Amino acid sequence: MKDNLLVRLAVAAIFIPIIFILTLLGNIPFLVFVELLVVTGIFEFCKIAEVKEISLPKLPFVLIGMIFPICSYFLRGMGFLCLIVMSFVVIALMVVLAGKVERGIGKISSFVFGTIYIPLGFSCLILIRQLPFWYGENYKMGALWIISILLGIWSCDTFAYFVGSAIGKHPLSPQISPKKTWEGAIAGFLGAVLTAPLCHFLFFKEAPLAYLLVISVIIGIFGQIGDLLESLLKRDADVKDASNLIPGHGGILDRFDSLLFVSPIIYIYLSWVVYG
Repeated sequence: MKDNLLVRLAVAAIFIPIIFILTLLGNIPFLVFVELLVVTGIFEFCKIAEVKEISLPKLPFVLIGMIFPICSYFLRGMGFLCLIVMSFVVIALMVVLAGKVERGIGKISSFVFGTIYIPLGFSCLILIRQLPFWYGENYKMGALWIISILLGIWSCDTFAYFVGSAIGKHPLSPQISPKKTWEGAIAGFLGAVLTAPLCHFLFFKEAPLAYLLVISVIIGIFGQIGDLLESLLKRDADVKDASNLIPGHGGILDRFDSLLFVSPIIYIYLSWVVYG
């Protein structure tokens, strides 16, 4: 356990600065980074589906998924509805033309999840990154929103892990994730909330603290739901990690499961309340 923790810390020390640099650069470098997340996440999901004997066409999945970030960057997200409709049309055609009844419900569900949930969640990072620029504000602010979100998620995960390991006694969802406890979940929520004043002091001194508190609450609640959702997928497929891509952390879906779930919610909050 100690060795695994050291590996996790070493990998985090390498990759966190890279993620922050790409986020601060924005524009095409950040778009390419998000595209890599989408493609890798889709491949990991297809691998999990294969364990359940659900064969998914990787190439159409990847091609549809890659369009989402491009739409987000160049069309300000206005093409999302068209993309979602197009995805459903493609899904229907693939399922019907395959002509196989076996595991029909599982295939349709997997098609929808893989072609919409993963690309949409990651693409909202681009929408958040570009949002201040679209409203005539400092472009750098978009990066600071994302960095604040990441800090909140990592703080939530860290508090939940250590407190849950130390004093956790009441299972949160024993069938989905036996090691997660209510004590850890409450600590994770508090850990997320504690990042609000920190990020306010570091990045957003002129913005109301309430904005960051709302985002922290979203992370503390919905981020942990996203974590459980990914745990459900792995538990059903009886796999420990989505992949072994990141030493000590698993795969992209393992590391960014909370971010996938909260990024659309936070984008809606920022666009409707903070900037709207």
